[in-house]
Amino acid sequence: MKKSPVAVAPGMGLNAYFAYTVVGFHGTGTVPYQVALTAIFVEGFIFFGLAILGMRQWLARAIPHSIKLATSVGIGLFLTLIGLTYAEGIGVVVGNVATPVTLGGCHAANRDPDTGLCPDGDKMRNPMMWVGIFAGGILTVLLMMYRVKGAIIFGIVLVSIVSWPRTSAVTTFPYTPVGDDAFDFFRKVVDFHKIGQTLNVQQWNISGYGGQFVRLPPSFVPSLSAPVRDGN
Repeated sequence: MKKSPVAVAPGMGLNAYFAYTVVGFHGTGTVPYQVALTAIFVEGFIFFGLAILGMRQWLARAIPHSIKLATSVGIGLFLTLIGLTYAEGIGVVVGNVATPVTLGGCHAANRDPDTGLCPDGDKMRNPMMWVGIFAGGILTVLLMMYRVKGAIIFGIVLVSIVSWPRTSAVTTFPYTPVGDDAFDFFRKVVDFHKIGQTLNVQQWNISGYGGQFVRLPPSFVPSLSAPVRDGN
């Protein structure tokens, strides 16, 4: 019997949607994070119940195989593009005007402040990019080829440890104003947080945000002024 985290898996794909669309940057989204946490808390029990009753497997089988493959490919391409850009990745590609993306990989200080493009003489010269390619990419692929358990986690941990020292040439936190801000944020992320910041802040009174959870088309809402017709 194949083991899988059925109780956790349903919520993992909603992280970006939860953070950037529902709650929004610094709370600029449609609902407060307390209400959003309440919805995710309830959703976890719903999906867990569907898994226990076998309906999760039924729903998965009801989706056509072609759509499953297309969804997996689309998500994979999306994550690949994120990993190759400068914002959250290794900076191999950067946005362009003539084409959607163009070759990057230069040092951050040499990027054009207006367009973000790299000069031709510094493309593919950033050591941080090569750490990501070899340690995070090629090494992980080799470990997977030899069926090493935890190959992906090993690559992630290796790149993370190499990028932590602030005095190295491949650090994610250089001694610059941007690096200092990133390091301060990193320390907050890896710190231990009280569960009261997430569990005890749930807001169960959603009367002011009901429309964000259930929206019915106008055709489903009966009109109070419509005449009542006799069934005969």
